[in-house]
Amino acid sequence: MNCEILFQGDYPIVKCSLAANEELIGESGCMLAMSTNIDIKSSSGGTGIGGMFKRAITGESLLLTTFTAKNTPGEVYVAPASNGDLRVIDLVPGKTIIAQKGSFLASEKTVKMEMAMQSLSKGLFSGEGFFQQKFSGSGKLIIGSHGNIMEFDLAAGQEIIIDNGHLVAWDSTITYEIQRAAKGIVSTFASGEGFVCRMKGAGKVLVQTRTPPPLVVPSK
Repeated sequence: MNCEILFQGDYPIVKCSLAANEELIGESGCMLAMSTNIDIKSSSGGTGIGGMFKRAITGESLLLTTFTAKNTPGEVYVAPASNGDLRVIDLVPGKTIIAQKGSFLASEKTVKMEMAMQSLSKGLFSGEGFFQQKFSGSGKLIIGSHGNIMEFDLAAGQEIIIDNGHLVAWDSTITYEIQRAAKGIVSTFASGEGFVCRMKGAGKVLVQTRTPPPLVVPSK
């Protein structure tokens, strides 16, 4: 499958060119346009209610859509619900990507999606909850972000500190710990930075240049 990012910038989309009978898995509602020979089916992305529950707690929509190019090649154009950068990652056997909730857009069917659980301390202070997404197998994986995506390629033992809200995805070879951004509780609150992730290589870390807007509850 070939995946090409169109309109690089704040409002990109991805053109996915499928071979005959090839399948693409996407978030519900991700389809912008498609060839007339593309067949669509919805599923929970797992086994019944359990699959739907796992997707709900990782911040994704309850249902996934499978696009199949029936008998002849076809094209599917996919787009995220919000503006921001997109990245196409080529997964190979033995490579695993960890992604924050809400970053998945689409992938080849050969990409395996699982739920990864953080430790109690990381879940409490990371700002992202206890559950993340883990992608392995082989094929194209498409993830999205808020703002643009920056990439840090860390050498073995190299470290970098990332604000929790800016993390998008990283290689499973990366280790990390949660810590306060500033020394002391007073400095932490005064700086407005709170908790951060100290990431250690080797591996790649993808970060977003903007953070999701806070949820606003309308007043009565």
